[in-house]
Amino acid sequence: MRFEFLVRRQNEGRFNSFPPVVPMLRQPALKPLGEDMAQSQSPKQSQRFQLSVVAVILAMSAVTLVAFSPSLVSLAQQSSVQVSQPLVTSSLTRLSTSTQTAERLQAVAWLGKHVTTPSTNELNTLAQALQTDSDPTVRASVANAFKQIAINQKQNPGAVGHARNVEPQLLEILESSYSKEKNAVVRRCIVEAAAQLTYPQAAYFITRAKQDSDPSVSAAAKEAEHARDLSTPAAFAPPLK
Repeated sequence: MRFEFLVRRQNEGRFNSFPPVVPMLRQPALKPLGEDMAQSQSPKQSQRFQLSVVAVILAMSAVTLVAFSPSLVSLAQQSSVQVSQPLVTSSLTRLSTSTQTAERLQAVAWLGKHVTTPSTNELNTLAQALQTDSDPTVRASVANAFKQIAINQKQNPGAVGHARNVEPQLLEILESSYSKEKNAVVRRCIVEAAAQLTYPQAAYFITRAKQDSDPSVSAAAKEAEHARDLSTPAAFAPPLK
C-alpha cells in the first residue's frame, strides 16, 4: 500500500522530494587571439590576416631600429677613431723610417684609406715622402694617398670645414712636388690628386699641367679640367630653352 501510494503521488506530479538535476554547462576553452578569426574565415582571408600581423611586427621593428640608429652610428664612429689613431701614428713612422719599400707602400695605402681630417704632422710627413723618397713607386703612392684623402673629405660631411683649411696647404704641397718631380708617372698622379680638390686655385695648377712635356701627364690634366668643369656649374650659363 505504501509503495502504491508513492507511485500514485509521483504520477500526479506532487512528489518533489528531490530537485531535478540540472546538467552543468561546459564552457568552451578560450582560443588564442586571432585563431578564432582565422578559423571563421576562408583560407585566403586567414592567410591575409597572418601576413598583416607579420607586417605590423616588421614595421614596429623598423621604427625601433630607426630610433636607435643615430646612437649606434655615433658609437661606431667613436670606436673607429679610438682604434685607428694609434695605427695612423704607426703608419707615419713606418713611412718615414722603414728601409723596406713594401712596408712604406703598405703604410701609405693605409693612410690614404683611413685619414679623413689630416693633421699638420700627417700632411708634413706625407709631403716629405712625396718629395724625398728614393722609390718613385712610393712617391706615386703618396700622391694617390693625397687624392684619396681629398675624396674622403668630400664624402664626409663632418670634414667640410676642415677641408677648407687643409686644401690650400695640400695644393701647395702638390705644386711644389710637381715642380721637382722628374718621373712622369709621379707627376701624373700629382695632377690626378689636385683634380680632387675643391679649392678654386687648383684650376690654375691643372691648367699649367696641361703643358707638361709628357703626353700622359698633359692628358691627365685635360681630363681633370673637364671633370672640374662638369662638377662646377657655370655662373653665367645661358638659360635652357
